[in-house]
Amino acid sequence: LAAQTPPLAPDETTGDDGIVVTGKTQPHAGNAAFDQARNLSRVDRPYEQALARFERPVCPGIFGLEADYAAAMIDRVRDNAARAKAPLAKERCSPNLVIAFVDNGQSLLGKLEREQPELFSRVAASERSELLRGARPVRVLSNVATRRANGAPLARYRGREVQPAVRGRSISESFFLPTRRDIETALVVFDREAVRGMTLVQLADYATMRGLTHTRPASSDVPLQTILSLFEDDAAAPP
Repeated sequence: LAAQTPPLAPDETTGDDGIVVTGKTQPHAGNAAFDQARNLSRVDRPYEQALARFERPVCPGIFGLEADYAAAMIDRVRDNAARAKAPLAKERCSPNLVIAFVDNGQSLLGKLEREQPELFSRVAASERSELLRGARPVRVLSNVATRRANGAPLARYRGREVQPAVRGRSISESFFLPTRRDIETALVVFDREAVRGMTLVQLADYATMRGLTHTRPASSDVPLQTILSLFEDDAAAPP
């Protein structure tokens, strides 16, 4: 013990007998991320309504793009889906996540509504307005079906689906939502003019996020970097 270095003596001029480290705490990013997710999600009641997702194996397909480019995009989308642990169909399959490059997306969806109105039967009025009106570089038509948590169809009463009650359930049941929302098919439509200068990776990642989930396009008010900001002039999107 006598051989140890003696402790430092207090500073005789200041009387300070230690080292004080000061700093500023960084704002917690969790709240910002949660708010961003709420803004992008189409879930109106987050503790009563499940996020929509693919339960069936995902089969991406592309039209309106040269074959080599389309193959590269499909590979990227499939890789993204695998990393997200989404079920994947074999390569020879019937596409249920379709990515289209067209001259005018609004015109295409307007034609689909007239000729195949059943595609819009599960689309809310506000979302239908987004799809069919206004100037948008990308439009996403998601066919989302609500089912029981075990995948069974909902009961019907007088032609309408009956949603199971969320409130008033037992404690053990309250940990799980009684329903789930399955994306049956998704159509992601890009206007060709709007994608000039963008990479295949960016477009594939954007299509993955919009196709595998039921989201809104990001606005310039979104605080965090996201690929969903790809078409926003004032927002930063990943390369």
